[in-house]
Amino acid sequence: MSNVRIVAMVAAICFLTVLTVTAEDGLYRTIGEIRAVGQGGDADSGRAHRAVATKDGFVYVLCDGGELLVFDGRSLDSKPNPVPVIEPIEAVTVRFRGRIGLLIVEDRLYCYGWEGGEVFDIGEPATPILAGAFGDPSTHVSDLLYHDGHLVAACHERILVYALDTAIDYPMLVAEQRLETGRYAYAVCVVGDRLCATGFRRRQSGEIAYWLGVWDFTMPDRPDLIRIVATEDRGYRIVSVEGHLLAVSECRAELWKVDGEKPDLIQAISVSGNSVAMDGEVVVLDRVALTVREERVEVLGAVDCDVHLCHASLPRLGAAGEPLVVLPRTESVAVLQRCEEDEDSPSGASD
Repeated sequence: MSNVRIVAMVAAICFLTVLTVTAEDGLYRTIGEIRAVGQGGDADSGRAHRAVATKDGFVYVLCDGGELLVFDGRSLDSKPNPVPVIEPIEAVTVRFRGRIGLLIVEDRLYCYGWEGGEVFDIGEPATPILAGAFGDPSTHVSDLLYHDGHLVAACHERILVYALDTAIDYPMLVAEQRLETGRYAYAVCVVGDRLCATGFRRRQSGEIAYWLGVWDFTMPDRPDLIRIVATEDRGYRIVSVEGHLLAVSECRAELWKVDGEKPDLIQAISVSGNSVAMDGEVVVLDRVALTVREERVEVLGAVDCDVHLCHASLPRLGAAGEPLVVLPRTESVAVLQRCEEDEDSPSGASD
């Protein structure tokens, strides 16, 4: 592994290093690793990678210090050997510090977290332009998803639904689902016509208990609670795969059926899930790629990751887009590319 130091924008130094990936079915290969460090060459905790997104070969990295960095990854696979270094081509200061995540919807990039979010126009992917905002100082968003013209946000003691049909740059709040006192939501997803959320509940004794909730989402402006059940695992990230819910934590993935009168746990497997990207029907983690077939989790291949590169805490948000898959790690971002696929491959992703 080799690193080449350069002086980059906003006093960042970025490295691209090679990471080995093996996959039984040849699903992905690693073509690089973006790493932001301090000027002295040492890791700067203030620039830890919170989340990433990708569009048209460009990679967006959201840092703890309140910066949105843009990298050009279009030529990573154009040479026999990986390009030794990527320099950020753009740096944008976000309005508030402590941002949580990024979400791309067509040519808009939603940057969200504490006190709501900002909306960037990425019609020109290399140059994000601030176009709008949503939320207020009380809107503490920990997760955000897009579904059928709406944004759904996990917002501590609330789940919020925004409509994009009137103004994509200024999402309009159309529903607010308040949770009971002491219950907090930190992840959301939509499976069929069901809205799902996971979170924790702080008991009077101080004990933390985890839960999974399901709502009827036939009418997005009026979610109707079906059931909330206790779970053994925290399910920091939840995704929809083949009509089922997959809840991923640091060392476990749980498969749930959520189309009945209550959510039912079908299967649980031990996996390293410290970083999660959804690529079509394939869930790419920092160690393995998964999918769901016939109501069972199927491991498609392995992704090797040095221990010092992987997160030791809650999963971070990765992303997929043509032609890249990106996974944030402790002090780096792994850049993956899909290998050639056949017609039966479950990773025939759509963006």
